[in-house]
Amino acid sequence: MATNAMTKSNLIDIGANLTHKSFRQNLSQVLERAGKAQVSDIIITGTSLSGSREASRLTVKYNQEQQLVRLYSTVGIHPHDATRHSAYNYREQLVDIVQNNKTVVALGECGLDYDRNFSTHDDQKRVFDTQLQLACDYNLPLFMHERSASTDMLSMLANYSQHKNFRGVIHCFTHGSLDILQKYLALNLYIGITGWVCDERRGKDLAKLVPHIPLDRLLIETDAPFLLPRNLPKPWPHENEPSCLPYVVKKLAECYSVSTDEIAQRSTENAKKLFNI
Repeated sequence: MATNAMTKSNLIDIGANLTHKSFRQNLSQVLERAGKAQVSDIIITGTSLSGSREASRLTVKYNQEQQLVRLYSTVGIHPHDATRHSAYNYREQLVDIVQNNKTVVALGECGLDYDRNFSTHDDQKRVFDTQLQLACDYNLPLFMHERSASTDMLSMLANYSQHKNFRGVIHCFTHGSLDILQKYLALNLYIGITGWVCDERRGKDLAKLVPHIPLDRLLIETDAPFLLPRNLPKPWPHENEPSCLPYVVKKLAECYSVSTDEIAQRSTENAKKLFNI
């Protein structure tokens, strides 16, 4: 696994699925490699009630055990899991996790996904709306997922956009058009970019859109263990991990025609501002 830093500035990975089974046996080593790659902070993504509890547990455990990387977590229900959770008292359980874990920095991963449709559209919208309410009630940013659902997503966000606490990031922006991107930016949302932009096959359109994201709205993430940056030197590792984040920075610097340090500094400033870390 390549861990050589490409920038002198620290990086914040705003979205890593460190509760994933691929990290169960080697998370300490993963964090050590992240620190060596200048990744100073990682936000662990919660995608279900059980996953959010586990994300919170990991932040407590590893913040006590190591000092290389600071860990935070999100609390939320992914649209894929909306129908499964709709029969539970999920709102009360989300509130309980938020209130009892000091490392929680966002509501999510939440949103809408009409691509795979693992949950019904009605359940997705109902569960997402609950999380929109909670984010405003508890003054937390939103960590949001959207696939093939921009019309409904934008409509629901517009209902909350005037609330004084409304803010957030469209996580793992990959497939949207310039028009959709501009509509998200008009809501003062941040845009999270992953290793998808490094993919010479699927990421070409995204690479062209990147310069339309103002640098004060740019955030970076790995979405580990998924979306391995394909500009990594070979042989490639089997899984993506936070130590690969500098390769996302490298590609973004090329897209903007700026230095890697500028991408690192601006994205870190943005993450600290949005997540209050």
